[in-house]
Amino acid sequence: MELSAYPTLSWRLALALGLGLVAVVGTIVVLIRDRRLHPHKRCPRCGYDRTHAVSATCSECGDRPSTSPWRLPP
Repeated sequence: MELSAYPTLSWRLALALGLGLVAVVGTIVVLIRDRRLHPHKRCPRCGYDRTHAVSATCSECGDRPSTSPWRLPP
């Protein structure tokens, strides 16, 4: 009698949950990959979007980010 109290998982619900999980994990992977491939898009000090910036100096905070691969995160 206790076993019937639990709902059963249908194949449609299992498919929907599985596809939702794949979509969430895929989105997270794409966002992390984009940040690692293009770290220069944002200023490390203030986070200002510098996608089309001409100079190396941030126009918001005036910081000149280091281009060293050993740069520490803010």
